[in-house]
Amino acid sequence: MKKFFTTALMLITAIFCNAQNWELKVNAGGNTTFVKDIMGKVFYRTDDGKFPWEDIDAGSPVFGQFATQAGVSNEIGFYANWEVVRHLRKRWSLSLSAGIDRTNFTYDIFFQAEDGIRDTISMKDIDENFGDTKLLYLSSKFLNVTKSFSNLNISAGPVLNFLLHDNGQGKIYSRQNADNTVSYIASPLYKPAKFLYGGNLALGYKLAKPLELKAGAQYFFNSIYKKGENKSVDGSGKDVKVNPCQIDLGLSYSIMKF
Repeated sequence: MKKFFTTALMLITAIFCNAQNWELKVNAGGNTTFVKDIMGKVFYRTDDGKFPWEDIDAGSPVFGQFATQAGVSNEIGFYANWEVVRHLRKRWSLSLSAGIDRTNFTYDIFFQAEDGIRDTISMKDIDENFGDTKLLYLSSKFLNVTKSFSNLNISAGPVLNFLLHDNGQGKIYSRQNADNTVSYIASPLYKPAKFLYGGNLALGYKLAKPLELKAGAQYFFNSIYKKGENKSVDGSGKDVKVNPCQIDLGLSYSIMKF
């Protein structure tokens, strides 16, 4: 193992010693995130009493609960970052980028009458913003390797996302039923993981001397939710990973070379 790290260090040193120049870029664009296997969970009661939020996960017997796999839809987000590029020999380069990434998606949970709700509804019928997930990350693509071919280039490497902000907490809703009874419905919002790690693959096409069109995809190897948050609805209690895949499209502008 020691020999491996020594060899790797010597190789990296040799590469940078033979490097030709540096370049500073700014990148920005839109993205969309694909997720699946979100396990929807709600709690309800259909009498005249509300229940306090703190009783929900304590298993209070005064209300029912319902779980099913949620229907998920991707939405548009954005990204913006700075990128430092080290150009090497034979059209190879190494790069490091850092910036912000906004991840957006939404999900919905459907109810049937026999589950304690008076008619067939979904949570978005109660609140059109239900399930809307907006996560802001500090994102870094570090030691990405790029190979250039005339006006086209391809790059690959690791990506790390650190959570800066998420958009909410669980909510309690009340709904008037057709027979004038009131249903009180509650749904927790799963806590997102603080850290995501994955891989990045991107293509670039030179539009003009300082400007590139860039398209990329990132797949994350760990779940977007904290461990234990997204449990299987089959009764096993098994934790189900939600591994996001993100596709982005944007522009890259070369500010300076030095």
